Amino acid sequence: MEDAVVERLLALGREALRRGAALPAEFFSPEERAVLSRELAVLPGLRALFYGGYRRASRQRLVLAPEYLLAEAIDPGLACFSITAADRDRLSEEACLAALIALGLPRGMIGDLIPVDGGCQAVLAAEYAEAVQDGLRWIGETEVTAAAIEPEALQAPPIQEKTIQTTVASPRLDAVAADGFGVSRTRMARLIKAGIVRVNWQPAARPDRLL
Repeated sequence: MEDAVVERLLALGREALRRGAALPAEFFSPEERAVLSRELAVLPGLRALFYGGYRRASRQRLVLAPEYLLAEAIDPGLACFSITAADRDRLSEEACLAALIALGLPRGMIGDLIPVDGGCQAVLAAEYAEAVQDGLRWIGETEVTAAAIEPEALQAPPIQEKTIQTTVASPRLDAVAADGFGVSRTRMARLIKAGIVRVNWQPAARPDRLL
């Protein structure tokens, strides 16, 4: 993550502390959120909260607030929309994203796009809700309707998880990951050294890393 982004968010965090208010920023990926949670921890009394509209959303909006504010009382500034084609043709996530950006929404103000029959559902920064409601009429040559919906109406994609219980000789990353993914420890060590394994969203390059 660029230093300029971190510095800007630190400044926003200091402003939130000064004003005693919750201030929203943009949406971030899981990898970015892991970095920001660490970087923003240098400000005593500041909470970094993330909201995506539904449980386990991939892209989530950062809200910075003093620790004494109740999380339940904080408005994350989210708006949810259903974007559907008039003829019920399927709209791709890529097409919906391109249309929102063409409408003037910065990428950081767009959260998850969930594919549904006839289009997609979108989680956006609330300050762009009116622009989407009034301005999104066509995606390419397809006429569309953009309707505001409640977060409860979001059709969250199913979570694919697998729980594995195992006993390992060592809490090393290569040993645990080898059992978890059902491959040999030697092969897992190669995958780790190749840089394609992450721990808590952060790249892990050492097979002997202790978990």
